[in-house]
Amino acid sequence: MIISDEGVDVYLVMTETGQKQYLVKYSVELKDEEFTICSHKHKSG
Repeated sequence: MIISDEGVDVYLVMTETGQKQYLVKYSVELKDEEFTICSHKHKSG
């Protein structure tokens, strides 16, 4: 799992081979001190 300002990327990593497979990206919406993680990107504007 990689967390950045742009969202959360989730990967499946096979421990035997080290092969990494991209699974999904979640967007993160910040509001005051609460945040919501969504399974799709929000369009800005």
